[in-house]
Amino acid sequence: MENLVMITNWPTKKLTDLCKLERGTEPGSDSYVKDLVGTIPFLRVGDLTGKVDAKRFVKKSNNNLQVVNKNETLITFDGTPGIVVRGFSGAIASGIRVIRNLKPEINGDFLFYYLQTPVVQKTIKAYSKGATIIHASAAIPHIKISLPPLKIQKQIVGRLDKIAEAQKLNDELIQKADELFQSLLHKEIQSQKGWETKKLEEIVDINYGKGLEKSYRKENGKYYAYGSNGPVYRTDKILIEELTIIVGRKGGAGLLWMTEEPSWPIDTTFYLRVKDRSNTDLNFLYFSLQTKNLPKLAIVTAVPGINRSTLYNVKISLPPLKIQKQIVEKLSAVQNYKKKLLEQKQKLQELFESVLNKSFKEGL
Repeated sequence: MENLVMITNWPTKKLTDLCKLERGTEPGSDSYVKDLVGTIPFLRVGDLTGKVDAKRFVKKSNNNLQVVNKNETLITFDGTPGIVVRGFSGAIASGIRVIRNLKPEINGDFLFYYLQTPVVQKTIKAYSKGATIIHASAAIPHIKISLPPLKIQKQIVGRLDKIAEAQKLNDELIQKADELFQSLLHKEIQSQKGWETKKLEEIVDINYGKGLEKSYRKENGKYYAYGSNGPVYRTDKILIEELTIIVGRKGGAGLLWMTEEPSWPIDTTFYLRVKDRSNTDLNFLYFSLQTKNLPKLAIVTAVPGINRSTLYNVKISLPPLKIQKQIVEKLSAVQNYKKKLLEQKQKLQELFESVLNKSFKEGL
């Protein structure tokens, strides 16, 4: 198999000649404990990617553990290979390696960034095998690192650190925007009393989405087709002209989406049509439904689903239309602020990737 290397004038060395990659362990499910006294987190690949919500803990006294701290670089080779992270402490699973015993000729921060470059990621992908669970440890002997002088390594790190710090600050602002939104949602809607309460069946018609034929799915279509988990296709076909609230019916049952243009809700969804817009603001209804935790209403089967009759019985408190619009204005302002932050997040990620690739490929 072809060995991938960064095209530079710098000398290259194998990763294994520059450091030691110590593998995590599998202490076994019998080692997981609920009592947090004297325990540490057991870190799986899903914990590093954010795909696992249920954390696991193991006793510190367990001898079959590979314990890491927040300053160490971790890289995954199973499940989702090629994830490079710091900031985690605990015991790592066998799909994760920790970078240790660096040789004097390489800066640890430089290596942390270098492992994220396309050339390293392509090498890992080239040696990945497996269908259900991907394994890529075979790539380890083939990963090569281009080594500029330590002075240049530190300069590259300094440049990337500045962008990474901006990303961290932006992520913190996104989190604060989420917290502010939830606080306002509670204050303006959940905690209010004295408003008229109606069942959803009195406020909207709940319609079934419709399957979209493959021939109508267009990569550059004008509109979105929505599934229960959000937009799934582009299409030039329209099922509903006006803006609407889409509710997941199967799969992502109870998940909510607000359209911004004509759309096509597919057959795993419901879409709502307000009966009387003179007393119900669609956006207010959307925000109100977010307080109802609709996924909890789903029937739990192999494919979770929610019944239309169950949705029709959900109760909504409606203030006068003027107050609805005032509340919508406040909540929308926070959402628009978050939207700008998310756009900034994307731009910062693109900048990071550009500088990352350019710095290691061309130098400073």
